[in-house]
Amino acid sequence: MNSIDWNKFITFSFSGLALGISLLGIYITRKNLKKQLRLAKLEEILEILYYLNGYYNQMYLIFEGFEEAIDDLKESDEIQPKLIETIKYRNGFIEVVNKEIIIGKITRLKILSNAYLSNKDKNKLKLKINAIGTIFYDIYIFIHLDGKNPFIRKKHVTIPYPNQMHDLLNSIMTLLIEEMNLGYSNLKNADFKDYLEKQFKNDIENPNYK
Repeated sequence: MNSIDWNKFITFSFSGLALGISLLGIYITRKNLKKQLRLAKLEEILEILYYLNGYYNQMYLIFEGFEEAIDDLKESDEIQPKLIETIKYRNGFIEVVNKEIIIGKITRLKILSNAYLSNKDKNKLKLKINAIGTIFYDIYIFIHLDGKNPFIRKKHVTIPYPNQMHDLLNSIMTLLIEEMNLGYSNLKNADFKDYLEKQFKNDIENPNYK
């Protein structure tokens, strides 16, 4: 092989190597972009779950109030004071959390979980999140209709108590954070409560600015 052939061989080799490196760079970039996109969507799922978690206690109280009122009306046509209070509380609640906002968030939650969580996940995150979305939807529609929807009653669907729902949501959010694989974990309620009781007041009075 003469010198000209060697020059061509070296040129082609470097060209092929450069092309390979370029293709590898494109693959890695694409993979990283896909990962970043999924992280952003998982973060959005977390955000929606935090939002819903903050309103579940109020929703459950209204739901329970209507449940009791419906049972009372079976025994007597007289309107009980608790029903009047429940309706007032319900009216104030839906002014703050209107139907469009919460239904939009529940819909978004289901779309994101279906698109960005695996069907084969051993923790069944997709199933759990979709079930939670359905429960929030059912309860909200029930209280939005003043308990007039006969298909959304405790005897027809499983309605967790507030402490059960909060524990389940915290468990799911912890698993989601682990799924994001950033090396962090969810804040435990016990740790947060301990901080509020023992340290928060001191931090307010003696802030440490650095």
